[in-house]
Amino acid sequence: MNQEQMNAAMESLTQWLAHPAELGKAPAKIECAGEFELHDLHYYIFRYKKSLMGKWLLGVCGGYEGDGLEHCGHVFSEMEDYDPATAQEKAIALVEVMRSYWMEQARRAEEQKENPGTFVNYVLLKEANWEDREEEFAFLTQMPQDENGSINPCFGMTQGEFFTQGLPQMIDNAKGIGLPEGDVPATTYFLWENDKIVGKFNLRHRLSEALRNGGGHIGYSIRKDCRGRGLATEGLRMVLEKARDIVPEEEIYLHAQLQNLASLRVMEKNGAYIHHQDDTGYYTRIKK
Repeated sequence: MNQEQMNAAMESLTQWLAHPAELGKAPAKIECAGEFELHDLHYYIFRYKKSLMGKWLLGVCGGYEGDGLEHCGHVFSEMEDYDPATAQEKAIALVEVMRSYWMEQARRAEEQKENPGTFVNYVLLKEANWEDREEEFAFLTQMPQDENGSINPCFGMTQGEFFTQGLPQMIDNAKGIGLPEGDVPATTYFLWENDKIVGKFNLRHRLSEALRNGGGHIGYSIRKDCRGRGLATEGLRMVLEKARDIVPEEEIYLHAQLQNLASLRVMEKNGAYIHHQDDTGYYTRIKK
C-alpha cells in the first residue's frame, strides 16, 4: 500500500464528510479498510464513525493514477453500515455512481458552452435545521422583506431573534405546532449550491381557501446574484418531488405575479399550465 497516497485519500474523505451538506464535522474515527483497482485507477476503502460510540460506516476515495497524490474527484459515502464481507463490492458500486455523476456534469458543461444560462454545480435541498442556523440567518438577512409576493418573515431580525424566534417557528410550522388560526403546516427548505445557500422554498402541506385563491402550495425566492442559471427550476423540481408525497390535493397550486414572467417560466419548465389569471397574476397547476 502506498502510505502517502492512502493518507491523502483519508484526508480528502475527512474533508468531504466535514462539509455542511454531509456530516458537518470530521468523523470521530476513520481507518483505511482496503484498496482496489477499477478502470485503471486506484481506490481506498475507509470505515469511519460519526461518534466514538457509533457504528462503522463505509466511505471510498480514489481515482489515483500510479503513485500520484491527486485523485479524480471520486470521494463519496452514502453513510451505510460497513460490512467487511461486502465493503469492496459496495465501494465499487459507489465509484460507478460517482463516475456516472461526473460524466453527466461533463455533459452539462459542454451544454453550458452553448447555453451559458444553465448551472452545472452540485445543488442540494435541505429542510430548515439547527445545524445550519448561521448560514440560514446570513441568507435571510440578504433577502428583501417582500419580493414578488414572497414574504420574508425573518426580515430585520437580529441573529439572536432568529435563533430564538425565527428558526424555531420555521421548525414548528413544519410540524403544525403553534400555528395561528387559518394557517396550515408548511416546511421551509433551503437550496444549497456547493457550500452556499442560494434560495428558499416554502411548501404548504395543504390548501386553505386563502391559499387556493392565492399563493398556492409553494413559494420560493432565489438570491439576486444567483438568478438566471436554472437554480429556481432545479429547486422547484426537487420541492415538487416532496410535495407529491405530502399534499392531499390532486394538483399542486402555484402563483406568479403578472410582472414576474421569469417565475412563470420556471413553473412551466416543471410541467405547470396556466389555470387562469387575474389582475394579480397567473394561477398555475402542476399535476401530481
